[in-house]
Amino acid sequence: MLEALDLKADTAACHELADEYRKLGFKKERHLFALKKDGDFMAFAMVNISDIGLNMSNLTNCPTIFVLEDDIGRDILFSFLSVIATRYDGNELPVLLYPETYARNNAIASEKQYTLWVLDLQYLDHYFSYLERLIKHIQH
Repeated sequence: MLEALDLKADTAACHELADEYRKLGFKKERHLFALKKDGDFMAFAMVNISDIGLNMSNLTNCPTIFVLEDDIGRDILFSFLSVIATRYDGNELPVLLYPETYARNNAIASEKQYTLWVLDLQYLDHYFSYLERLIKHIQH
């Protein structure tokens, strides 16, 4: 998940994509925030901010909070979220929260559950070559 979301240390600070969108007149930003206790990471937030035209179901214009330690109280999490929420306009702010078990264990209501699906395209050519051979074999 860290690699797929560009959250590894060598890619987390990359602003190349945001710069390209800005050159085209669009806003697409990502900011990272950390919640620490005694120097230890307890949670972090990936804050995506984009223009309404790029926004698909608010998933590209909302924070995603990753809870790393279960002992974060919901009040602390909500305080963390209130700091992050200042980055957004509007009265409603959808929030993606991971893991779902944290929400359930802390009585945090949720409307939907999403599944993150990651497709590594470097293997796509091999897959299509395999399918082509398979289909030729079936047809003969």
